[in-house]
Amino acid sequence: MSFRDSIGKNVRIALADVAKEDKVLQLILAPKTMEKFIIVKIDSIDEMGIWIEHEIEAELDEDEDGEKLLQTQREKKFVRSKFLIKWHYIEGAYAPLDDDVNSKMKFLR
Repeated sequence: MSFRDSIGKNVRIALADVAKEDKVLQLILAPKTMEKFIIVKIDSIDEMGIWIEHEIEAELDEDEDGEKLLQTQREKKFVRSKFLIKWHYIEGAYAPLDDDVNSKMKFLR
């Protein structure tokens, strides 16, 4: 199994210490989750790293027509986004041998 075989699946990733200093990753991942393994869904892979699909909480300040909402009209929603984890941020990665992310893992990198 390789990273390419893991596209669309959840994998466990061990982050290198340098990743824990990345401001964007700090915004999307809870600091405690960055201490050990993070479980992410791989969206795609390229020469820069792996793109993950992740859900974040965002405050909507415009309506569907692009009109600005008043502060009292704004609401928070969870939205799906894609983020890059650079190759040098990844210390190790493991994919489950079956569909259960808690099952035995195969080392990818």
